[in-house]
Amino acid sequence: MKSSIKAHSIIAFKTINSILLVLILGVFITGCELTEDSKDDINDAFTPPESQQPPTDNLVDTGMCESQTYIQPQAQYLKKLDLLFVVDTSGSIRDERTEIADGIESFINELPSDVDYQIGVMQAHSSVSDQSGALFSHNSPKVLKSSELTKSEIRSHLRTTMYNTDSTDYAGDGGEQMLYSLNKAITENVSTIKSQGFFREDSALAVVMVSDENDICALGSYPHGVTPVYDPEKKEYPAFERDCANITPESVVQNLRTLQGERPLLVSSIVYTGEGYIPNRGENEIGYGLIEAANVASGVVVDLASGDYDLGMRQIGSMVVKKLNLKTEFKLNTSDFDQSTLEVLVDRQAVNFNYLPEINEVHLAEADAGRENSEVYIKYCKSMYETIVISDVQFLETTTTSTIVRWKTNIPATTQVEYKNVLTGETFLTPLDTNLKVEHGAAVNDLSPNTLYELRLISMGEEGQVTTSSAYKFRTQR
Repeated sequence: MKSSIKAHSIIAFKTINSILLVLILGVFITGCELTEDSKDDINDAFTPPESQQPPTDNLVDTGMCESQTYIQPQAQYLKKLDLLFVVDTSGSIRDERTEIADGIESFINELPSDVDYQIGVMQAHSSVSDQSGALFSHNSPKVLKSSELTKSEIRSHLRTTMYNTDSTDYAGDGGEQMLYSLNKAITENVSTIKSQGFFREDSALAVVMVSDENDICALGSYPHGVTPVYDPEKKEYPAFERDCANITPESVVQNLRTLQGERPLLVSSIVYTGEGYIPNRGENEIGYGLIEAANVASGVVVDLASGDYDLGMRQIGSMVVKKLNLKTEFKLNTSDFDQSTLEVLVDRQAVNFNYLPEINEVHLAEADAGRENSEVYIKYCKSMYETIVISDVQFLETTTTSTIVRWKTNIPATTQVEYKNVLTGETFLTPLDTNLKVEHGAAVNDLSPNTLYELRLISMGEEGQVTTSSAYKFRTQR
């Protein structure tokens, strides 16, 4: 390869010399100044055309590889934003809803001054309520438009609506089905909502879910080691059985992505996270299901216990601006590939990334996503060897600072666990056990008490093929 490059360089150099020699001789013979065309020829000789070739793969071309290329948009290429609050309508959170509405100006102040924004409110009602998946207002426009209202007027209308929600959805335990109502809005009811001027075709979308409890549709996927808070009215499990088939944080985020296409999307939650004090009254609970939805979408989670909703809304507003600028989540065309071959280049440089197999997406940190007009190049290959399948996952023991997890693989493979603090995003790996086996076990130590974690199991076969499992959640004991 080096000799070939050198040969091309010599030929190119000789070509340049030949052009220059002819031009210079012409000057001496005619005694005239160089024409503009001649000057252009000299400039062209010293300015070879730019290469447009794609990045060179370091993978053997077996015909089993695929690549996807994206170009980052120019800064703030969208000047429109639709902001949707999906709110728990139970009376226990009325004051917090009102204070969040008061913090809307902090959100607005983070936006560029020329953004055309709209705000809507949706109640977290069940399938029994005719308010499920519908825009709601109380003596106010259903869509609050910056083009028609001042910031002060928007805050006043939003405050009135957030305070006066309808808490009579008893079939949904007072209105605690954020994921169900949102999913209905973006699937069954999307045409109606678009006709009301929301979910605009040329707009970014920010969704903020607000609750002082878990989402009812999260009851089927509680973290290992967590017992749901006692439900005295016995409404939650019947609602789960009736409405929550195929409703998960991942499926709802995927439907949001389908609605938005390539347009920016931000999903955030204002819920109890377990970090701050949770009032010991009613059915107050950590926001399971809503925390996961925000994390899957790389959004913002604000602790309801903090009480500082101005700061929380400011954080969400700041993240919206970033989402308006850069794309950081990329859906892959297929999930049938060897994960060890996955590579991401930004402007021809390899960057760190996070692959989420449960939604088949590559996520980049904003710092690694490049800048406007940056090229994001993703490549991956099918395995030439037997695919590793992870099964029979079990948590054996979870304490205040550790857990033990076991699993099986269909062929002998290595053993390792990746685990992440859900709230801080800190991610760690257990030591790699290179022994090839089909029954695996790993201890995850040095954890924080009463903290929500998610882990992924990693096994690599003898031929280098790698499989990473979907995420499993657990909470350490108090």
